This record gives sequence, C-alpha cells and structure tokens, in this order.
Amino acid sequence: MSEILSRKLAAIMFTDIVGYTALMQHDEAEARVKRNRHREVFQAAHEEYRGEILQYYGDGTLSSFESAVDAVECGIEIQRQLRQAPKVALRIGIHLGETVTEDDGVYGDGVNIASRVESFSIPGAVLVTDAVFDQIKNQPHLPTEFMGKFHFKNVDRPTGIYALSTSGLTVPEKNELAGKGHAMNSATSDLPLQLTSFIGRDEEIGEVRELILRSRLVTLSGPGGTGKTRLALKVGESFAEQFEHGLYWVPLASASDVSSVELTISKVLDLVQDPFKNTVDQLTDFFSNKEALLILDNFEQVIDAAPIIGQILSKCPGVKILVTSRIVLHLQGEQEYPVNPLQVPTLNGNRTAEHLLKNPAVSLFSQRARAVKPSFALNDENAAAIARICHRLDGLPLAIELAAARIKLFSPDALLRRLDHQLDLLKGSSPNRPERHQTLRQAIKWSYELLPPPERTLFHRLSVFSGGCDLDAIEAVCAGSNIAPEEVVDLVLALVDKSLLNRKDDTDGEPRFSMLETIRAFAFEALSYHGDRDAVQRAHATYFVSKAERAEPYLTGPDQARWFSALEADLSNFREVVTWLFANREYEMALRLGKGLTRLWFCRNMLTEGVQLAKRLLDWETPEHLSRLKAKITQGLIATYFYDGSYAEAVGLGKKNLAFWREIGDELEIANALNHLGFALINVGSTREGIAYTNEALEMHVAKKDFRGEAVSYNNLGWAYLNAGIPLQAAPALERSLELRKQIRDERGIGFATINLARARGALGQYPQAVALFEEGLRIVKRNMDKVVIIWGLVNFAQLHHDMANIKELRRMWRENQNDVLTKTNLHYILDGWDDFIEGILAGDKGLFAEADDWIQRGIDIFHDKKMVHYVNKGWYYRSKIAYDAGKIDKAWEYLKNSLDINVKYSVLLGTCEVFEFAGVILADTGELEKAALALAKGRCMRSELGAPTPTVIKPYLQKAREVLETRYSADELAAISERGSNVSRDEAIRLVGL
Repeated sequence: MSEILSRKLAAIMFTDIVGYTALMQHDEAEARVKRNRHREVFQAAHEEYRGEILQYYGDGTLSSFESAVDAVECGIEIQRQLRQAPKVALRIGIHLGETVTEDDGVYGDGVNIASRVESFSIPGAVLVTDAVFDQIKNQPHLPTEFMGKFHFKNVDRPTGIYALSTSGLTVPEKNELAGKGHAMNSATSDLPLQLTSFIGRDEEIGEVRELILRSRLVTLSGPGGTGKTRLALKVGESFAEQFEHGLYWVPLASASDVSSVELTISKVLDLVQDPFKNTVDQLTDFFSNKEALLILDNFEQVIDAAPIIGQILSKCPGVKILVTSRIVLHLQGEQEYPVNPLQVPTLNGNRTAEHLLKNPAVSLFSQRARAVKPSFALNDENAAAIARICHRLDGLPLAIELAAARIKLFSPDALLRRLDHQLDLLKGSSPNRPERHQTLRQAIKWSYELLPPPERTLFHRLSVFSGGCDLDAIEAVCAGSNIAPEEVVDLVLALVDKSLLNRKDDTDGEPRFSMLETIRAFAFEALSYHGDRDAVQRAHATYFVSKAERAEPYLTGPDQARWFSALEADLSNFREVVTWLFANREYEMALRLGKGLTRLWFCRNMLTEGVQLAKRLLDWETPEHLSRLKAKITQGLIATYFYDGSYAEAVGLGKKNLAFWREIGDELEIANALNHLGFALINVGSTREGIAYTNEALEMHVAKKDFRGEAVSYNNLGWAYLNAGIPLQAAPALERSLELRKQIRDERGIGFATINLARARGALGQYPQAVALFEEGLRIVKRNMDKVVIIWGLVNFAQLHHDMANIKELRRMWRENQNDVLTKTNLHYILDGWDDFIEGILAGDKGLFAEADDWIQRGIDIFHDKKMVHYVNKGWYYRSKIAYDAGKIDKAWEYLKNSLDINVKYSVLLGTCEVFEFAGVILADTGELEKAALALAKGRCMRSELGAPTPTVIKPYLQKAREVLETRYSADELAAISERGSNVSRDEAIRLVGL
C-alpha cells in the first residue's frame, strides 16, 4: 500500500500532443522530433514560470504550479512557441484543486479534473476550469471566453470551462466541445428579444460583468434614457450559460407597491401561490439551492421593496441580483454602477464622417436615422451638425434615438436649430417603446414625480446653474423659502441618489454637482411655472458676482492657480450671469463682474470673450458714479489687447484711460495707466516714448511702495531694451522684475519674468543659463495652466534653439507642443505667425527652400497685419537666409534690405547688427570683398558694444566669408578695412556697403 507524502492545493497542467500515436506509425523520426521539441519548450517555460514537472508519459505531461496565474501564463507561452517551426499540435488543460502526493505518484481531484479538461481541448488552445478563472479574472492580459458548464464522471458539481483568448492562441468553437462530455442544457433564460442593435458600451459590459462576478448585488443607476435596461440585457446575455439554474428577467415598470413586486417576481418564476406561506418565503424557497442571476428592471418607483432583495440575498447564497434603477437601494453589499450617457465627440476636433462614426453617440444617431430614412448617410457635410446634436443631447441614448427619428422631417442642420425646444420636439410613437420613453419629457417626468416636495423645490432651483456648481453655491442660491440651510446637503444627496444630479470631484477633491442639459431644461421649465425664477436667478447672479470679486485679489498671489481654476470651473455660470445682468440692465453688478473676471480672460486665453464683454460694458450708458468701474474695465481691455496683439488699439485706449485717472487724481491708478500706455507704445515701435511713460510709472510705484507695479515697470523696460536690441540693458531690469515678483509671491509673474530674463540671457549668448531659465519658467506657467505665457515661452525658446543651431531639438519641442499646448489656445496671431516661421526654418534645414520661403512669407504677412514690427523684421531676416541657402543671392539681398529698413526705422540695434553681418556674408559670396569686410566689421563692432556674441547658427556663414577675405587680403590690409568699418556711423556704413 502506498504512503501519502503530502496534500496541497495546486494548479495542475495536463498536455497532450495531438496525432502523436498515428504519426509514430507512419514517420517515427518526425514523431520524435515533435516530442523532443515539445519537451524542450515545455522545460524552458516551466523554468521561467516556476512550474514543477511531475511526469512525462509518452506524448503527454503532468506538471504543478503554486500559482494559477503562473500556470496559465506558462501554458500560453508553450502554445505560442509551438506555433513556430517545427510546429507541434498540443492540447493543454489546467485546473486548480487538491493534489495528493504518494510514494508512487500524484493523485486527487486536481489531477482528475485537469486531465478531463485537457481531453476537451483542441490543438493550440489553453482551457481552464472555473476554479482557475476565479484566480485570473482580474488579470487584463489573460482574457477568456466561456465555453459552457459540463458534468465530469465522478465529479459531483458541474464544472465551467473557459478558453484563453489572448493573441496567439486558438479558441474552440462551442460545437467543437460537443460529445466530449455531458454538457448542461442552457438554463432558464427569458430575456426579451431586442429589435434594434446595441451600440457601444463594450467597456461598460465588461465592468458590470466583473462587478457581478465578485459581488452579489449590482445596481445600474442613472437618469431616464441613459440605457440602463439595454445594458442590463446585454450583460444578461453574456451570462446566458454561466448560471446553472438560469437568468430571470423581471420588468417592474408597472409595479406600484411592495406586494406587486413580490407578485411580479413570482409570476416570472411560475410559482403557484401557497396560502400557508408569504410570498417572500416562497421566493427564498425557490432560490435556496439555485445558482441564478435575477435581473430586476425599473426598481425606482418601488424602492420600498428593497428589503425583499435583501432577504433573497441573505437566504439564497447562489443567487446574484442585477437591478436597474434611477434610485440606489442602499442595501448592504450593494455595488452601484452609474450608467453614464454615451461619449460625445469634441466639438473642436476631427469632424470628418469617417472619424465621427467611431463615436458611439454619432454611430447610434446614424443607425437610428437610417432605420426611418434608408437614404440617410453620415457625410462630411452633415457630420458637424450631427456631432453638435449629440453634444446638445448630452449623449443621452433615448434623446438621440428620438432626435434621429425626426430626420424623416428635418435635415441635420434644421434639427439642430430646433433643439432649443428639445423637450417638445423629441417625441416617438413606437409601440415597442415603453410609455415613459415615448417622449424625452415623459422620461424625465417619470423620475420627477417620485420626488417629495422639498426635493422638487431644490430640483427646480438647481436649474439656474450652468455647467455645475459646488455645495457653497447651492447653499447660497437655493436655501430659503421652504428649504432650510441645514437641509440642503441631505436634499442634494437625495437627488444624486435618484440620478437627477451628477456628482464629480474637482482637482482638490471637492464635490461639484451638475445636471444633464436635458434634465436641466425640464427643471428650468418647472422653476418658471412655480413662480420663483426671478428671485433664484438674482440670487445666482449675486453669488457669482461676489465670487469673482472675492477671487480678484488672489489672482496675483501664491495661490493663484487654485483661484483661477475655481473661476474657470464656473465659467458657464458666469456666462449665464452676464446674460441675465444685461437683460435686466443691472449696470453696477455687470461692471463689478467684468472687473473681477478681467485677469481670467487673458490669463486663461479667453481673449475674444473678454474683449467682447468689455466693449459691451463700455458701450453701456451708465450713471456717472460708475465711471471709476468703467475705467477699471478699460484697463482690463487694454491688458487683453496686449495678448490679442491689438497694440495700436491699446495705445488709443491707453491715452484716454491715463487722461481719466489724471483728472481723478488717483496716483496709484495713474501709475498703472502709465505702465499700460508705456507697454503699448513699446510694442508698436515707439520705444523712446514708451520708456518715458514707464519711467514715470516706476517713480510713482516706488514712492507708493507698490511692488507689483514696480515689477511691471521693470518688465516693460526690459522688454523695451530687448525690442531695441540692447540686451545688456535689458538683463538688469528683468532681473529686478523677477526679484520683485518673488518678493510678492506672484506665481504667474515669476514664470513670466523668468521667461523674459531667459530671452535676455540668450541674446547675450549665455546659452546654458538661458536654457535653464526657459525650462524653469515653462514649468511654472504650465503648472499654473497659463496658456498665454506658455505660448510666449515656447516661441522664444524655439528662437533660442535656432540661434544655438540646435535644429533637432527645435523640431522635437515644436512638434511636441503643437499637439499638446498650442492647439488648445486661440492666440492665433502668435501661434500662426511663429508656427509659419518655424515650419520655414525646419523646411530650410531639409533643403526644401521653396516651401521654406512660402512659410516665412506667410508669417511675415500675419505679423505685418498686426503691426508687430519686431517680428516682421525677424521674418525678413529668416527669409534672406533661406534665399541665400537656395542660391538666390538677389532675393537674399532684397529681403535683407527689407529687414534693415524696419530695424533702422524703429532703432532695433541688434537687428541692425544681424543685417550687417549677413550682408557681409552675401557680399563675400558675390566678390564685393571690400564691402564685405566693412559690413562684417560693423556688425562685429556693434555686437561688442551690445554685449551680444554671434549666435552659433550664423558662425559657419561668417567663417566662410572670412576665409574668402583672407585669400584676397593680407592680415594688415584686412585689419585696416575692419578698423574703418568699425569707426564709421551706422548710416555711413549702410551707404558704404550699399544697403
């Protein structure tokens, strides 16, 4: 009698070479090759995945693993290897069970069942039992398909078999398992037949399946029309053969109380009523020894029947329950799964029909539209309108289906225009659709009528919020008149539970609440009907005007990023308030709001919106006592114009604003106005005048100890000196600006000043310092999500890479940020202009000179239209270099003269120096060597005076020109010509050189 040596739980693998015996009879050598190949792969895989080989027997193997995951991964690797030549057809079966090791072998249920599973397998497949599946189901890299449940000889319980479906494996058809064992008949399943296709939701189906597999009660929650019922049906279909005693579908839409729920479930189960037992006991008796999935649809109107579910779960361990409800049940162990609307396409993304058809909301609309109008087709002409329809309808499947039915009458554009009345427009007449889903209004009304009076009142009032809000806003706007402040939180949670209000945490983890726009439209109608709309809208406006004012002083401090994000989160609410204030001619509140939001407009790149609002406010005929507020709005408009590139407009407005404050006599505001006007003048080329205004402002800010104003003045001066090409004077001013920004802990200002100082360091040839400053500045402004300054930093960093001749890094940085940051902004004048310049530089680097010239010219046109002369002169310089590289010397000279004209007119010293240098390069190439030597000497002299060494990118050109000169002139002759060029005036040098 053998002795038991050990007993343990293990994952057992059986393998078998298919056709080995027959092959031995026909080609013994080939059979041995396959057997040896199998053993070689088998041993290597077991070493890698920590398996123990217990036995080889002819053409098969038996092995053991401590981990089911290791066993499955090993089986996959074996099959993948054996698919390669010389191929071996192998079956693999794996089971997790008890094994008993005796002195003469390994036995036990684990071995018995694993061997039977292997016999079910087919070549190239890995089959596992439900015991193994339970161990690997949460491993996304180990997907499976359910093959069915089978009774094995001498095994008491049925065994579920799964096939691994990962890449490289064969998955059996279910009929391939027929006759290999006693398959259990499909269990009871009375899921209703669906007459339309199911679109999207693959991810949701998988997630709900996982919840059901690891818990016993799952509630699909969400407002009416999100597709809870259809999702529940698809999940049920996916479980059709996995519950031994079946699936039971119980529609509860017509149930009205607890007893009707009991009776409806009993009817589905075909239970005969027992007069000596209550219905719940009969239900628990029925399910007590069954493994089944019970699906209860539309539970929200019978929520008081939730204890029935609790009793079934507590007394029937084999039962799992899936519920659809607009209200969560709040039972112990309940797993809520919110069913969200379908994903809608982004409105500023790819709008081609091919791309949009991949979006589930658009795909649903398209399919349902074809059902009522077979000739309908999504194309590039109607795709944008359909995308907007889906967006307006929140991706709500019911609303999209009802809208698509209207395609019989309206074109997509006409349908979109009518969606302002969506609750009345979206109706259906399908006899297959439940009454509550015949209209969008009816679907929402179904949930609304379940609300008690206080919840209805809050539901009405919440409709004034657009884009969501936080609890503070709800308490401030909605409390009062039948709702006590201390009741608000509980009422909000009740509406969340009933799927009429959505909750989502912001970046700080604070909850925000919002309604789907379709539900909000219904609630706003109810608010208007019940008569307190004006009072609630006024409370809404008052709250958000106050919020903007509270935030304003913090928008230049250390915590500004959080305050900007808080304002941006409520952008839709601010827009609603603006509309209401203008409609009700609330002058003072409107001006206060405009003043409070000024920095939001230009710091978060909402320039067009900011300009339009400011102009509307300034055009208003308002009382005299509001003139100071209007002047502050004017200052905000001037600042916004800076970022819009509208410097000429800013100059005119700045002069009027300065005159107003001088008349008022407010010295701090006079200083602010001087800074604004000075900066505008600097950027239209009136550098001396701009510096004069800025110096006057600086004196006043210093006297007032206004550090922020002082920092702005120093920044303006540094900017002016950079524009004038005098980096030695720019750097100290910008360093002082950065020091002051750090002193007042102005995060945005620190980032801006760091980037501007990097510009100066780059112009001075201090490349390592410049790179470090650019990287630090961009880190700061990206952290603060300041899109305007991000663009400014990237544009100037790109110029630095060009000057350093680091074209590879320039290309990488620009491509990366084109797709990441730049495309999310609307600073078109800078983005488009500099994008064109850089595309030209990159094309020129590849030798595509005609393409490069086109790009540069386009950039010049953009900056010329904006009167941004300091960019126009740079564009002509770039274009001259491209023409020279292309061998078009005449054009190179013409473009260089254009650059010089601007540099001279606006006294841009460094730009003039660059022109002299490149003129020397061109003249040396054309044989005018004395002029070349004069030009190079003048450029070199100017660089020395400015403290700005030659950029790396131009050095090879200068070196080539010098070599040409050195072959013509002796060292003494060259020195004499160079001394002459260095000593003549700028204008005389221009005359001598022929520019």
